[in-house]
Amino acid sequence: MERVVFFVPHEDDELLLGGGLLVNLARDNHYDVSVVIATNGDYYPYEHTQRIKESVSALNQMGISTDHIIFLGYGDGWQGNHIYNSKPDELKKSAAEHTETYLDSSLKEWHFQRHQCHQPYTREGYLQDIEDVISTLLPSVIICVDMDPHQDHRCLSLLTEEALAAILKSNHSYRPILLKKYAYKDMMLGIQDFYEFPHKRTVDHTKGIWNPYFYWNDRISYKVPSDCNTVFLHTNLLYKTSRIFRTQDIWTEAPGFINDDITYWQRNVNNVMLDASITVSSGRKQFLNDFKLVDSTDIKNEDIDYSQECWRPDPSDSLRTIQTYFSNPIAIHAINLFFNCPEGLEGDYSIQILSKDGNKLTVQRNLSTKENFYLEKIDLDAIDAVQADFCFSGINGNLGIGEIEVLQAKQDVPFVQYLYEEKPAGNTALNSLIQGLLVAEKGIMKIQKALYYRTDSWRKKKAEYDRERKAS
Repeated sequence: MERVVFFVPHEDDELLLGGGLLVNLARDNHYDVSVVIATNGDYYPYEHTQRIKESVSALNQMGISTDHIIFLGYGDGWQGNHIYNSKPDELKKSAAEHTETYLDSSLKEWHFQRHQCHQPYTREGYLQDIEDVISTLLPSVIICVDMDPHQDHRCLSLLTEEALAAILKSNHSYRPILLKKYAYKDMMLGIQDFYEFPHKRTVDHTKGIWNPYFYWNDRISYKVPSDCNTVFLHTNLLYKTSRIFRTQDIWTEAPGFINDDITYWQRNVNNVMLDASITVSSGRKQFLNDFKLVDSTDIKNEDIDYSQECWRPDPSDSLRTIQTYFSNPIAIHAINLFFNCPEGLEGDYSIQILSKDGNKLTVQRNLSTKENFYLEKIDLDAIDAVQADFCFSGINGNLGIGEIEVLQAKQDVPFVQYLYEEKPAGNTALNSLIQGLLVAEKGIMKIQKALYYRTDSWRKKKAEYDRERKAS
């Protein structure tokens, strides 16, 4: 039985990150599925206990038993700078005034279950807990949020990659599949097109930089089960599950995140650069194999400047070279270069690969892009390579590289039985009738939302709390 773990930032994000795929896997006896929820949903402290109950009930309804739900117990929001951008051992206070992990319920958070004590709120503690979950469960597939605008989502995305990098570098026999996903882009902020019939697949429309290296055509698209892809919204399992969250507005966005499919992006974990010895002519080499494609010194800033946290040679550096040495000879299948290049790049660069018998393979490349971020994919057939050198002296522009991937083999795509399949158009007359009924359902939903925004007690309490917090 394959173990699958979903890393979710807040209670209710399981609907956005897991959705129909989570339901499919929970029902499939080939998979053992767990959900890790990182924060306590306690930005409004009085909501915490209720949100825990809501999430447990929602996941139970989606097919996940309570003993497969893991709460890390970290804060929903932080005082001062975010815990991710804090010093490793700096004790942090959450927005809810806590300084250690906790869970106000009959359940206990992960660290307490493991060590019978609460974990102090530090960056290193947060990182250790994520690493401990992965090292203990050793899932064959990890599914995690990516770089949404929300600071806690970004924190979980980057810390999970950081934890996984440490594990991959220390345990060479463990190579899980990693899928990343947005909870906001084309989901919570998606086009509310459920009322169009036949229902559409996820549509890429959200503007702005999220993860600049995720290309829409590289996505993996999975089908969802029939009860998550119903004709009418009110009969849909995901919609009914969203209504469990009384403290949250997620049900009002259901027509946007309930689609004919659900999409993910796959990261390469078989990157031998993670273990390579690297020297550079100048610049910060640590970014070349830290497993993180992007990073930020201030994840609270919604408009992140991704141009900073990468390898960038000094302006006076005329060599602009990277030399990598592999501890054992490897067969190179592909090289991926993640260029971080504000205003684009122009010119030639070369890669020279040295084999253990002294033979050299030189790859000449011409680069011409006006993009700020550019992924260059190079297919190779290099056998017994012990060294790979990169020379960018012929490149004009603000050269930077966020990551280099040197791959020995192509990774398998997980859950192939659930890959999306195109569907026939169906009966035109029937489709028109259903479309008319959906227009009526949309009108009913509009009335429900209007009443909710005017009368919901949780929304009123939040507004009052916000005013008091601002005043104090």
